[in-house]
Amino acid sequence: MNEIKTISNNYIMHRIDCFTANTLNPNTMLPYDDSWIVFCLTDNNYRMRVGGETGSAYVLYVGKKHLNWEMALGDFIDYHKAAGHKIVLALRQEALDNALNNYKGHSCRDRILREYENPVLIHSTTQRCYEQIVKDECLKSWNRLYNEGFFVEEEPIGKLLGDPLELRDYILFGSGVTGEIVVSSKEKKRIEMDWNQPYQPGARLYFDMRRIAKDGLLVRDGSEIKVKDLLPLKPYLIWSATPKKLDFEYGTVTPKQFAEKADLFFKNHFRPDFFYDAYDEG
Repeated sequence: MNEIKTISNNYIMHRIDCFTANTLNPNTMLPYDDSWIVFCLTDNNYRMRVGGETGSAYVLYVGKKHLNWEMALGDFIDYHKAAGHKIVLALRQEALDNALNNYKGHSCRDRILREYENPVLIHSTTQRCYEQIVKDECLKSWNRLYNEGFFVEEEPIGKLLGDPLELRDYILFGSGVTGEIVVSSKEKKRIEMDWNQPYQPGARLYFDMRRIAKDGLLVRDGSEIKVKDLLPLKPYLIWSATPKKLDFEYGTVTPKQFAEKADLFFKNHFRPDFFYDAYDEG
């Protein structure tokens, strides 16, 4: 196992050639704690997945099929260094060197969108949360809402996926059916990955990411695109889809159906530049 270790005042970074998820850190041979996070470059066909296996660190697995994995790696390092996290990079030194060279001049807080980034991203939410969003005229992070006494659950649904605690300080954005899967899982109080299982959608909010980035609010961590703590609806929200607007009745819609119909309506009526390519089951 080849290893390079970088230590500064606020972070530690290790590089290893390959990674196996287990309870012991391959660098220290001691159990992981919550301060460790791993970036693992793989030969698998998927673009990206995350998870924290029992006893292991939280891992971002990125397949080489991901055309922009080098930028994802650069954002991962830049973000977690600034946060003072302990990083394990599982990839060859040559791949790391190439990625860092391509990332020069960039930051995880770049104020312009990159050519491959979606100019519109989505935040999906439950009906109850949507009513609060409309009342507050802003989105709030899980921690912000919880500290204000809004939530009844003790843990967000991401806890079941091993999400790092710091994600609770952020509002997360995405595309495709991912957000509706989160809403479905919240409703069922378990992780429900089947996008063809009926659920009760709340709202699907479409945001101008160019404007959010320009105003310095956009944060990239290699896997998530997010905003810390709070985001006003004005001037960033473009449109929100609800079951009523899309003529869906309770119990008759699936996450895939709701996401596809909402995205197609949005593309046709608001932003033709919206990327409508997020439903490839392969």
